Amino acid sequence: MAAIRPVHFQRLIRVFEQDGFRFDRQVGDHLIYVRAGVRRPLVIPNRAVPVFIVENLLRTSGTSRERYFELLNESQRAKISGPASCRFGRSNSNPSRIGAEIISRAVVFRSCP
Repeated sequence: MAAIRPVHFQRLIRVFEQDGFRFDRQVGDHLIYVRAGVRRPLVIPNRAVPVFIVENLLRTSGTSRERYFELLNESQRAKISGPASCRFGRSNSNPSRIGAEIISRAVVFRSCP
């Protein structure tokens, strides 16, 4: 079996979204994902995710290592489209103030499927 390696948070989000988790909220630089039937939410940091956090997220979500690697391979082949890319994509606007950046990101959130 392959070893679990550190992974970029966007790729990890795609893995968990494919497994039925949905974005619930963001607290600081942590993204909170939930799924019916899972008692605790998944808290994914907005940075490269180290191995021990990936393992803890797998345990919390009830996802096996085999299923994780299947989803990881699928996410690698999939295009960057859908909810994860909408939330973390770059905006086309050129904001000159922080408030404009927040507004443009909010529009990106609302325009996602």
